[in-house]
Amino acid sequence: LVKICENIFEALPAEEGKAFFAAIPDAVGSDGKDLSRVPWAFRAAELRALPAVPSHIQDVIDPVIAGMDLMAGGDDWHDAADAAYAAYAAARAARAVAYAAYAAADAARAVDAARAAALATADAARAAARAVDAARAAALATADAARAAARVADAADAADAARIRQRDTLLALIAAAPIAAE
Repeated sequence: LVKICENIFEALPAEEGKAFFAAIPDAVGSDGKDLSRVPWAFRAAELRALPAVPSHIQDVIDPVIAGMDLMAGGDDWHDAADAAYAAYAAARAARAVAYAAYAAADAARAVDAARAAALATADAARAAARAVDAARAAALATADAARAAARVADAADAADAARIRQRDTLLALIAAAPIAAE
């Protein structure tokens, strides 16, 4: 659970990260909560939130989700091979989510680079305006750079939205966790 919280915290924008860190004790609410099942419920929720995949891939994911739901409910996953496979699949899914977050952060940095490139392209376009063909080429390059910057910005926004969803899901699961039986 701590690693999940850390990964979400590190990927959120600074102010969102601070708010998330401050919200965790409120979500826990009281001493004695059994948070041991929260990671299983969170992983199942993340697998459910994956984009649509071909049915042969979904056929592999669905039993893993079902097993994680069992674990989140406090039941045993009776088949050890299934449990081992699910743990492996969950780890791979968690790594994939982390890599997606890193890629989104890289994309956000690329937005700034694309903006700088667009400005440089605009400067080049003004200099090339002396020749009609050069001006047309620069205008096309500027438009391409602007479209690329917009795509990168959209990707960064989607990654931020995914982290916000993860934050909200995790806080809700922590808040809903039962008090541990003594």
